[in-house]
Amino acid sequence: KSGAARSVPVPRAARASRPPAAAAAPVTKLDGPLHHVKFEIHGKVQGVFFRKHTEREARRLGLVGYVLNTEHGTVLGEACGPAPQLEEFKRWLRTKGSPKSRIDKAVFTDEGPSTDCPFADFTISK
Repeated sequence: KSGAARSVPVPRAARASRPPAAAAAPVTKLDGPLHHVKFEIHGKVQGVFFRKHTEREARRLGLVGYVLNTEHGTVLGEACGPAPQLEEFKRWLRTKGSPKSRIDKAVFTDEGPSTDCPFADFTISK
């Protein structure tokens, strides 16, 4: 035997672009009042490491949630955390993104205070 690792096929359902399953209990690492926002970013945001940079920025700010590519060329996600960090994250999504991205429009919905946050970390969903 060559000892090389064998690739295991990933079920089709596991490859679909959808948000990750929520954690079983609210996250306890976030202190203070929590806020929540859903976002969709339009422009040149796929194929330019936008999700990777978004994950890095969210983690830097101590936020939890997810980001994913959509079938129609946008990036979609949710984030949870303290209001000041969430506002800074929204500003970053509107104006910066990844170095090679071009942000044409950032849409934020379902914003506001939250009694809990169902995410354990900030992740990239495929």
